[in-house]
Amino acid sequence: MSESRHLILQLHMVLYNCRYRSLEEADSRPDGVVVIVILIQVRAAPRGSISRACVCVWGGGCIA
Repeated sequence: MSESRHLILQLHMVLYNCRYRSLEEADSRPDGVVVIVILIQVRAAPRGSISRACVCVWGGGCIA
């Protein structure tokens, strides 16, 4: 991978409250469903350097 190339990954997790029998039932309730999205960007590091992982959470800060 050259230094100018990078890869963006998306991970989506859909979770529903176990008080409801199905995702469809939980979807109609205000406390029924949560969607967690994690965006991951991978870049090539220059040779000889140590790369640092950074996870940015939507609505939050950056956790290094």
